[in-house]
Amino acid sequence: MPDEPAGRCRSCRDAAVTTVLDLGHQPVADDLADSPDDARGAPRHRLAVGCCRSCGLVQLDALTPVLAHAAHGHGSAFSGTVLDHEAGWAAELMADLPPAGRVLDVGSGSGGLLRPFAAAGHQVLGWERDGALADQATAAGTTTTVRDGNVRGAAVPEFDLVLANHTLSHADDLDAAVEVLAGSLAPGGRLAVEFHSALGILLGGQVDVVCHAHRSYLSLTALTAALGRHGLTVTTARPLTLHGGVVRVQARSTAEGARPEGGVAEVLAAEAEAGLGDPAAWRPLADRTLRLPDALRDALAGLGDGVRVAGYGAPTRGTTLLNLCGLTASELPRTADRSPAKQGRFLPGAGTRVCAPEELAADPPDVVLVLVWPLREEVLAQLADLRARGTRFLFPLPTLELVP
Repeated sequence: MPDEPAGRCRSCRDAAVTTVLDLGHQPVADDLADSPDDARGAPRHRLAVGCCRSCGLVQLDALTPVLAHAAHGHGSAFSGTVLDHEAGWAAELMADLPPAGRVLDVGSGSGGLLRPFAAAGHQVLGWERDGALADQATAAGTTTTVRDGNVRGAAVPEFDLVLANHTLSHADDLDAAVEVLAGSLAPGGRLAVEFHSALGILLGGQVDVVCHAHRSYLSLTALTAALGRHGLTVTTARPLTLHGGVVRVQARSTAEGARPEGGVAEVLAAEAEAGLGDPAAWRPLADRTLRLPDALRDALAGLGDGVRVAGYGAPTRGTTLLNLCGLTASELPRTADRSPAKQGRFLPGAGTRVCAPEELAADPPDVVLVLVWPLREEVLAQLADLRARGTRFLFPLPTLELVP
């Protein structure tokens, strides 16, 4: 795919942003429909990614529309892997908090990450733009204000710890969001950020994570530059395997003597070696993406006539994958998800019906296409009974694999 100029960077404002990955025209992945017809007729919009040659930020390109309704909050997690991951992070962060420390979670969803802090006696507050999620969190005992933390506004410097758990990717203006985070820290406070790594997308072929709700695909290189513009220094960075590759970061005030410590140099070096900000480094992934639809469709066709296929999971990334590959309810009539809010609805574009996992147990498919493939071991454990009955599992990424 030829390089295309794609407007100004949504972080450093440089104009040297080049389109590197084009996923065609896709529906908004989180807009689940209430009928098959509505799902099939969902509006489609360009979905393409560019990278900034100046600061290295990977982002939706300028020709991809920024859709106000393309946003997903973080509701209740139904994955034990995710819940354990968040509980471990909270425990790590609490080790350095003062008694009754003040904790803010920006983009707090239903409040899951804040609950361990509240249980330990810390003062917690969530900011969440989705009013329904904010009400759910408050009703469960985690005080949550309806506020979009990705929009510039008056930030009060009063928190000992500010959390941004996979929320910066949703910011229309990354610099504005970082300004809010930095302005919320009390003297001596810490910022803790976790983000899905652009390096994992580039090296792991995770094109399914691209969607209209994710305006940016962060790297430590780009985040370090954005934090630095607002007086913060990254002190620690650690790559983890969740979601196919995340990075967990802490930052403190540069003026208070913060210096890079554990893991920062190693993560930055890995990103530099991969060439995240160089369009040429993305060409192999762009080529691989062009081949993915035929590969997955051929794999499904090769299962043979009469083989019944169902999906597992109804994540955002699953909708992106199905639409990229042109798969519909004809190939995947149903997919099971543990979230009651998704059950009985239909994936946009594809028209695949979302059912409860119990339906798969009652009516076993021959093959399960795992749309939540980063949770491979958890999925195989959850569906062990199906596997014992002969159901096979097709993992589409990072390498197409059929598991007996």
